[in-house]
Amino acid sequence: MKEKKRPLLKKFSIENFTSIEKAEVVLSPLTVFIGPNNSGKTNFFRALDWFSQLVSENHSSPFAMKRKEEGYARYFHNFTSKKICLTCEYQGINNNQCLGLEIEEKETKITMLEKDGNFITGSSSSLLNGDATGDIREYFHHLRYFSLLPKIISASNNVFVNPEISSEGGNVTAVLDFLKGEHPDTFDKIEKELKQCVPEVERIILKNLATNVKQIGIKEKSCDKPFIGSEISEGILLFITLLAIIHQPDHAKIICLEEPEQHIHPRRLRSILDYLTDLAYHVAEPLQILISTHSPYILNHFKDRPEEVVIVDKKEGKTTFTSLLEHEYLLQDQKEELSLGELWFSGLIGGVPKP
Repeated sequence: MKEKKRPLLKKFSIENFTSIEKAEVVLSPLTVFIGPNNSGKTNFFRALDWFSQLVSENHSSPFAMKRKEEGYARYFHNFTSKKICLTCEYQGINNNQCLGLEIEEKETKITMLEKDGNFITGSSSSLLNGDATGDIREYFHHLRYFSLLPKIISASNNVFVNPEISSEGGNVTAVLDFLKGEHPDTFDKIEKELKQCVPEVERIILKNLATNVKQIGIKEKSCDKPFIGSEISEGILLFITLLAIIHQPDHAKIICLEEPEQHIHPRRLRSILDYLTDLAYHVAEPLQILISTHSPYILNHFKDRPEEVVIVDKKEGKTTFTSLLEHEYLLQDQKEELSLGELWFSGLIGGVPKP
């Protein structure tokens, strides 16, 4: 019996979206995007996040869809074409292999390539609400984009049923409180994984501040007094949030994560990257993880996996994407002299600010 392939986004193509005139990016279970500020890394994540919203939301109301399209004008760049095209190739999801969106200022069209090679084209409301796209709608419903802010994570939360972590890290306390009450085994797993990476932590605390209001805290082994909210190390806050994102009940299948190295010591980054690699490759229900970074330490983690690295640059106002595989000759030539992070810093592979 033929083994079923894991669900995976294999390639994402973009035309005329903000700074991206035309690009085709091959994706792995774990993919890292490197490049200078304002090169377009975030625009790639935004395009994928927007694609997921368009595909996964209910489009039964033509009026609702029209309002969405009118609001999308901000994504159109001043390129010749006035049409945004987003196309995703994937495996292991339903019987189709490719789904494309053509978004004009007042209309969205869908094209789907089925396994037998047939193309289906239709309006967003008719095709996306049909049986043929049920699994892909469900899959993209579980794409999550995060640019985490410790100030948001550490703030007090109203606690409620079925909370969800926001893109900046809001509601982490509410999610942990829900897990502790309704899924204690999952909460215990989060605590255990935190202590494995940060051995000085004894336990996670959820401090009551008022009725249905709590704030995150930790108890360290060497200190009697717990640390609450902004007293917690920002690196620990970010790692707790990452664990909560992964383990929340309506868990993600695809995670886009901006700069996970923020506020984290380079030595501890290794543990986090090993953890992300396990999640992408070595668990029963693997995640697909896309990260952006400015850290040479993170890039060094991928020295033996160049197919997982995408270099992002901007040339004459247009974002470009290049696989590190295209520089394989340099990797071989310089591997005894420079680490991958040093090679990037040198500018030889691109993805650095202009002098």
